[in-house]
Amino acid sequence: MDVNFKLIKPDGTEIVSDTINWVTWNVDGGGLRAAHDGPAEGRSLVMDMKTIPMDVLLTMSQNNFEGMKDIKVKDPYKFLSEPITKVIESTKSKVIFETEKDTFELLINTNPAWVKPRSPFSLR
Repeated sequence: MDVNFKLIKPDGTEIVSDTINWVTWNVDGGGLRAAHDGPAEGRSLVMDMKTIPMDVLLTMSQNNFEGMKDIKVKDPYKFLSEPITKVIESTKSKVIFETEKDTFELLINTNPAWVKPRSPFSLR
């Protein structure tokens, strides 16, 4: 495999990506709650998630981040799973997980450090 990550969907189609994120969401629909270092129940897989460039954030910070909710990122990710209901297998080279509707297999080319999204509201 010459990519970092390959997701095999239930219908056999494959999605490849350079980066992945395991995230949880705010229950009130307010966006990302946290990024995590691996799969677990309640987390979603995001493949090749795009973030807002630093120069845009710096410009917005001068206006107290007004208009932040109106920013739209074209194609913000390649794939977003529903929250995981069960992790069947999790190794350095493979993760198999279930959502309410389907079972997915994620192949990992190496053992990368999970890429955490950078929040514009956090210095972590």
